[in-house]
Formats: sequence, structure tokens, C-alpha cells
Amino acid sequence: MATFKRAYVCPYCFNKHKIDEVKFRCADEKCVEDDEQYSTYWEYNYRLKLPTVTEPEIKRSGLSWLKPSMPDHENCRSCSTTTSIRICPTCHSTLPSTISDYEDYIIAVIGAKQAGKSHYIAVLIDEIQNKIGNAYNCYLKPENDETIQRYNRQFRDPLYKNKTTLDVTQSARVNADVKKPLLFTLSFSGEGVFGTKVITLALFDAAGEDLKEEKNMLKHTRYICNSAGVICLLDPLQLPNIREQLKAQSPDINLPHQDTENDVNDVLVRTTNLIRNTLQIKMKKKIDIPMALSFSKIDAIQPLLDPSSKLKQNGRHTDTNAFDVIDFQSVNNEMKSLVQGWSKGNITALLDHNYKDHAFFGLSALGNNPGQNMKVESVEPYRVEDPFLWLLWKNGIIKSTEKRG
Repeated sequence: MATFKRAYVCPYCFNKHKIDEVKFRCADEKCVEDDEQYSTYWEYNYRLKLPTVTEPEIKRSGLSWLKPSMPDHENCRSCSTTTSIRICPTCHSTLPSTISDYEDYIIAVIGAKQAGKSHYIAVLIDEIQNKIGNAYNCYLKPENDETIQRYNRQFRDPLYKNKTTLDVTQSARVNADVKKPLLFTLSFSGEGVFGTKVITLALFDAAGEDLKEEKNMLKHTRYICNSAGVICLLDPLQLPNIREQLKAQSPDINLPHQDTENDVNDVLVRTTNLIRNTLQIKMKKKIDIPMALSFSKIDAIQPLLDPSSKLKQNGRHTDTNAFDVIDFQSVNNEMKSLVQGWSKGNITALLDHNYKDHAFFGLSALGNNPGQNMKVESVEPYRVEDPFLWLLWKNGIIKSTEKRG
């Protein structure tokens, strides 16, 4: 069901505009001009020649003032070709086709270097298209060619076709594409007067390097402050307590290199500071952006878990078309207890004091350790959907169930 919107936020530059403030790019690729605004925002060292930009005349009178709407087409000021390609007035990036009618939800996936963010996004999208899509009667559609090509090239093909692990995400300082979201339209088929529910989903894969300093975060990861939720991935194998326990059980175990420059919760601290400073949220008030703290590679610490652990059982959120609150609460409580022990209470205290809504998750994108040859024999995701569905539930997009048994 379409919603009445008076304003929108560009998913690229995050500037807020009135709903009728929009520009158009010519549909004729031969009708070009220097686009200084686009070139400047994306930090090109030269001016790109792109199809001509036209700004329609805004008429705010009568009904258009009471109920403003976004124009859906305009004639090019240069060649008079009719175009429906709407772009942001600030950065000149192409806006999603659903921008005028449906709500936009930005999901930020953050975490330290080697936490598995790219693998998580690759597998999550595949899970939405298949398991989640079947359970919730929803359909995920890439919003543009750029999303299709980037997902296939950087995520799907290497992992699912070539059976190799993904490259580490480059810093936005050297690759501007990192600042661009993977844009999708997620449609839920509905019944009754409300009909189909459609949301615009923007997924960001932040480079761990860009989260090492607050000044870099302010420049390259501002989208976190405009997000409908944050999935923060932490690698449990970077926690000293866990490394000691695993080595005590198996002295010859081959653990990944430990990042001694950054404590595991440093990313959380910087993210919290970024949100508070950018949105000017005082310490006496909690942040209302839901935070899903998710420990990746949970398969690697199976020996440390209790035999009856919920983390050794498959999730139940796709058994029906509703978020299973009982399953969620069991996992959340168990994970919180474990994290308190692993981090000596630092991480849990940080979340309790700063976030209105937060939860703990354990998951594995690959389900197994690729080994030193970086080959992935099979992708066997485990509870990858849990934090994503929790965020949809917290935003009122999907319903929940508390049925037992």
C-alpha cells in the first residue's frame, strides 16, 4: 500500500528534501553536459559528462500545496525528450523508482575488518530471495542495473559460482562505490484493504578500515545515522576470552590473526559516538535506532556452547510467515549471557546505556571454515536471517508470533 509522503531522504547523500523537490536526467544518452554536482559528490578528479539535468518548476498552490506530490516525468530543457529518470537535487544520483510512494529503509551492516560483512550480505540477499521469500510471501527486486551488476560481480559470483571467499571491502577513500548502497525493492503480498506492502531497502557494506577513526566514519558512513536499523557484526574469534578457551581445548588450533590495534567493542563505541554527535542526542536520552549485535562465525565456537544451546538449533522465524518471539527471546537471553562473560560486561553495558532497542544474535554466513585455501566447498548459512527479520519486525514491516511448540 502506497503511503502519503511529504519528504524523502536520498539513499546516497542522505539529504532530506520535500517530496516535490526533484530533478530529472535526460533519457537520451547522447544529450550530455558536465555534471559538476555528481562529479564533486563522488569525488571524481574530473567532471563527468552525463545526460542533461532538468529542474521542473515547483507549483505550490491549491491542492498541490495541501498534498504535494513528486512529478513523474519532465521534458529535457536541452532536447525536449520526455524523461522519467528522477535524481536527487543535491548529489544528482538516480533515485529509486519507489521513492515517491513507499517508505525507505536503510539497513547498515557494520563491523571490524574480517568480521564477515561481505559474506553476510551475499548470503542474506540469497536467503531473502529464497527461504525468506517463500516463508513471508515477499519478493526482492534489484532497483537498478548498478545493484544487479555489483551484487553479481562482488558477492554472488565469487561465492556461489567460483566457490571462493570474498575480497575484503576496500575503504571508501580508495573506492567510492563502497559509499553506494545495494538498492532493492522488497514487496510483501498482502490481503484485505491494505494490499501489498512495499519498502525500498538500501544495504550498505562498510569497510572495516572506515570504522577505525570517527573522522572517517563521519565522512564515509553517515548513512548509519539515517538507518532503520544497524546489524553490527563482531568476530568472536577476536575476543581474548574465547581464544583462550579454544586453545585450552585444542592447543594446536589454528586461529585467525588477532587485531591488536582495535578492541572488538571499539566499532560499537565509535558508532554510538557518531550517532549521538550527528543527531545531537544527549546522554540522558537513548538512541532509537535498533541495534542488532550479531556474532558471526558462530560455527567456530560450537565446542564452547552447551549441548542444549539454542545456538546449536536452527532458527524458527521462517517456519511460518511471522517472527518467532519465543525463539528470539531464547537466543537473545543466551547470547547476552555469553557476551557478558566474553567481554566482562563492557559490550552489554554499552548497549544497555545507549540504545532503546538492541538484541544479541549468533550466526554463520558460510556454516564452515573455508580453510587456508580460501575455497568454500558449500554455503550452509545458519541463522543469517535472524537480525534482519528482527529489524523488519521492530520497524513494523512483518508480524510476530508467540506460539510455543
